[in-house]
Amino acid sequence: MLGEGLKPTGDQFLPVAAHAGGRLETAPPSVITFAHAGEFAGNGGVQFFPMLPANNQWVLDWNVVAGYATGVWAVGGPLLGVLLGAKIAVRNLRKQRISDHKREEYRELLSAVSEGLVEFTRLQQVAIPNPNETEAVDRKVFVAIHDRIFTWAKISGLQIFPRWNAAITQLKQSEDRQRFSESMGRLLQDIRETALRDIAED
Repeated sequence: MLGEGLKPTGDQFLPVAAHAGGRLETAPPSVITFAHAGEFAGNGGVQFFPMLPANNQWVLDWNVVAGYATGVWAVGGPLLGVLLGAKIAVRNLRKQRISDHKREEYRELLSAVSEGLVEFTRLQQVAIPNPNETEAVDRKVFVAIHDRIFTWAKISGLQIFPRWNAAITQLKQSEDRQRFSESMGRLLQDIRETALRDIAED
């Protein structure tokens, strides 16, 4: 048998290996002891770390290990940095695109409700309003509300179309344009405040 098993260095046992009949035994971390170190290497022994012979022992050359580690980091460090940077950039780009889509959807919704308000007020001033034109205004507002994608989770709680219909019904029954304008003003303000909160959360 070649090898003397475990040997302490100071108050620690360091990695020890023995080669016996083609068998490699390893034990805790940094010295590998051999009765005949050169014969070990010649008989198929496997050296996993840079070793230096010292007093019938092979001791890890930590300078070489440090050199290996530095070389690995020199190659892997920048690559890791590039990968992390790319991941962060993609995530930020995705958030920015979602935020842009939300802004556009809120803008379209506010425009549809505002234009609907103006158009419906104009139609009510006509002696005999055209039902087809009135339905067209309602349809435009309805579509602007329900084809939202990125903002639907927020605007669905505002009950925009029911409030729109209630204001329209009230105007038809009482012809109180002041009350109608106030109701529409509160609705538009609620949409603006929801938009600002939603975009700020991004």
